[in-house]
Amino acid sequence: MKHQILLCLLVLQVFSKFAFAQSEINKKMEPLNIGDVGTYEELSKRPNPQNLYLLYIPGIEALLARAEELNKAPLSDDQVQLIRLKSNVLATEKDLAEITIKDRGYN
Repeated sequence: MKHQILLCLLVLQVFSKFAFAQSEINKKMEPLNIGDVGTYEELSKRPNPQNLYLLYIPGIEALLARAEELNKAPLSDDQVQLIRLKSNVLATEKDLAEITIKDRGYN
């Protein structure tokens, strides 16, 4: 009886992990919605039927400038690419993104 209970618990644990992993996969494939937040790497892989803009929060220019300051040397292309991929973005309408970028004063 004790072995049966342990086996049931093991099966439940495996099933729970599988179900959680499957829900995470499904979540990653959901279309982007306004207000979704995540890394550029994550969100850029999702379907984007509304043609939403992925706005870096904070701005990518500020992130790269700070990284270069901390690095005390110019960033390599690989470092820039990694920062771009791993930085947080917000899915938003293009018009709002353009206003935000303009207000930041980078362009």
